[in-house]
Amino acid sequence: MTKRAVGMGIANIDIIFSGIDRIPSLGEELYSKAYSCQLGGGPLATLIQLKRLGVPVKIGTYIGTGKLSTFLKGELNKNGAVVENMLETEEEDPVTLSCVMSCPADRGIMSCRPDSSAFAMSREKIKRFYDGADIVYLSADQKELCRELKEQGSVVVLDSSWSEDNTMERYREILPYTDFFIPNEKEAMMITGEKTAERALLALAPYQKIPIIKCGAAGCIFLENGNIERIPPIPVKYRDATGAGDAFAAGFLYGLCHGRSIESCLCYGNIAGGNAVSAVGCLSTDLNEGGIQEAYKCFYEGSEREVFRQIRREGA
Repeated sequence: MTKRAVGMGIANIDIIFSGIDRIPSLGEELYSKAYSCQLGGGPLATLIQLKRLGVPVKIGTYIGTGKLSTFLKGELNKNGAVVENMLETEEEDPVTLSCVMSCPADRGIMSCRPDSSAFAMSREKIKRFYDGADIVYLSADQKELCRELKEQGSVVVLDSSWSEDNTMERYREILPYTDFFIPNEKEAMMITGEKTAERALLALAPYQKIPIIKCGAAGCIFLENGNIERIPPIPVKYRDATGAGDAFAAGFLYGLCHGRSIESCLCYGNIAGGNAVSAVGCLSTDLNEGGIQEAYKCFYEGSEREVFRQIRREGA
């Protein structure tokens, strides 16, 4: 039986400038070849992608009455997403608005959202929302919920996010109450203070049974039985990295909800993350369950399986 994934978070609305060679320096003005305005990353995007993969989900976000919230409702309808409105304040637009500058090397993001008081809600509402959840997906700003949800019997998956004060002090007491923590390599190195993803993985080992780090175009690495192993990425034509980490999380959750091995879950994560970078924006590609299974058989179970294993040994 497929397990249900539950999560909530602040919606992101992205204005993405693409078709540029580099991000402008201070004082410069560059013109992009294209732009788009669409639903951005975070738990909302991850769970919508997971729904596309055929997994039952429960999604919560904050929706007000302002212009950005009106746009958000249109994007949710477009994606067929049924959400529970968690808003309990008078904030008109309880969303994050981001300007994303996407270039071949990576992307830069400038974001703005209301003060945290706009997202205040009662403990009773939070408890009702997560009550009885099989698997919960939490963003970094919800990490205080890890212990409570773990103790109620849920499988807890915690993602990280970029923050100037990302240190181990923010996570040390929380990580033992997570089943899986899935930072990217820059976040993991900043949190642990280490200079390589591999050393960051080892630094997370005292707090996680199976530490995991997303490595972008290099796939992902994990530590199991004292060995560092790498799952190589699938070949893709890169266009934009926006939302790749959120898509990876959706693929990873897909595997968990179907009771697959950690290795298979990470393969699914690579497939979903790789698929996401082939178009501009978090939800611009439409990967379904048939597509992710076909890719899994092609790249991780088919004729290339032995090559996959050899790369893993060389990367250990």
